[in-house]
Amino acid sequence: MSENATLTSDKDVVAENSSLTLTCYQPRAFYPIFWSSRYSEIYIIGTCQPFSSRLSGEVSVRCVNSTTYTLTLLRVDRIQDGDRWLCSIDINFEGSSNSIVINVHGMSNS
Repeated sequence: MSENATLTSDKDVVAENSSLTLTCYQPRAFYPIFWSSRYSEIYIIGTCQPFSSRLSGEVSVRCVNSTTYTLTLLRVDRIQDGDRWLCSIDINFEGSSNSIVINVHGMSNS
């Protein structure tokens, strides 16, 4: 039985040009961690160093401990409205989390 990650956000709606932090909780200490969205893919290797094959905008990644990881979008842009983020235990989306949809203040959701 696969155990899934849980993803939370520090804001339901984010103002353009402000930051948004996503937190990924893993059921156990798993490596590597894979963050993905429509515009970005960020792979966290076992040493907690990000390797990004596709990255949009300014981001900061952090390992809080062996089961908790954060990704902060430092400056959310209107093009990110409706962007869906998730985290998973690996690049094959094994143990994928719920998804978080970015809602940029003043933008209509489609």
